[in-house]
Amino acid sequence: MIEQALTETFKVSIVAGLLLLAIMGLVVYIKMIDKRNLKITDERINDLKSDVKESKEEIKAMKEENKEDKKTLRLALETFDRTTKEFQSINSNLNEMKTDITVIKEKLK
Repeated sequence: MIEQALTETFKVSIVAGLLLLAIMGLVVYIKMIDKRNLKITDERINDLKSDVKESKEEIKAMKEENKEDKKTLRLALETFDRTTKEFQSINSNLNEMKTDITVIKEKLK
């Protein structure tokens, strides 16, 4: 009876030991996979941070370019406005000259 109990205990110990080894192996494997995944995640995070930084720099450059474009547009509009006023003045002078010429022609007749 003692011999049978020892044999059964030995059989259970072997199974328990194998289960313990399997569990330990799984834990080690999970930790390895976790480390690998963590490394990949960190690399992707760093890539995304780099992309965000580049995007911010591009946005800043675009804002600066937009600012310059607004200045150029404002100057172009001011120039157009001055040119339009000058043409209106020239047109007014031409109309006055036409009137004067008409008056002179009438006087000459």
